[in-house]
Amino acid sequence: MLKPIVEFAYWGLPIYMLMVLAGLLLAFISLANKQERLNCTPLIKKRVRRSFCVGLVAAIACANIVNWFLFPGLIQYPLAQRISLGGFSFYYGMLGFFGVSALLLLAHRLDFKFWINQIIPSVLLFHFFGRIGCSLSGCCYGVGINLFGLTFDFPARELEALALFVLYFVFEKKIKERRLFWYLLCYSVLRFGLEFGRADDRGQLIISWLSPAQVTSVIIWVVLGVSLLVEGLLKKTRKTKNTKNAQ
Repeated sequence: MLKPIVEFAYWGLPIYMLMVLAGLLLAFISLANKQERLNCTPLIKKRVRRSFCVGLVAAIACANIVNWFLFPGLIQYPLAQRISLGGFSFYYGMLGFFGVSALLLLAHRLDFKFWINQIIPSVLLFHFFGRIGCSLSGCCYGVGINLFGLTFDFPARELEALALFVLYFVFEKKIKERRLFWYLLCYSVLRFGLEFGRADDRGQLIISWLSPAQVTSVIIWVVLGVSLLVEGLLKKTRKTKNTKNAQ
């Protein structure tokens, strides 16, 4: 059941897609401005944009295809119907985007860590507009709450949009290094908590008592924890080696 924040037909326009396109446009403008400030050559600009554009296509595919396996029986439908019913999940699209973009940047012999670091604010900006689109179109709604005699829906999508808006400025102005790590940590924590207030069906991944997004958040925490552990061990090994060499 769709629950838009405001009951309005928007003159028949697909308001969710319009907001997504607006977010996408602003995200690429943000990236282009960064490239100008970095004085990138035309060739580097072209390769970076190509990598992220292909990553975007992969993101759209992943956002839909993963849902085929999360909703029981959906994989049995014909392809066109499966695509239509599957919808799009930002979480899996985002992971597909980063993965494919990083591979293409590597193929172009570019510093993929540097460019992924640069794109994080643009991703937050795009996602913010996407969540506004959810609010206007009625998807991703929250559970019904009765508090002090008042009945309302938990504002899951609105709270997420507000958090993404704040995070955009935090990452743009304050966090300059290791943005992917901090982005994945911040968003996974945010999403894990907000999922308790979601009412729309998200399907099932591995277990039934957590939503697919919550399971994915836990997996991300494990991966981030392991990466920190490996990084710490490597630093310790290098420090030990340098100490021995100095002796």
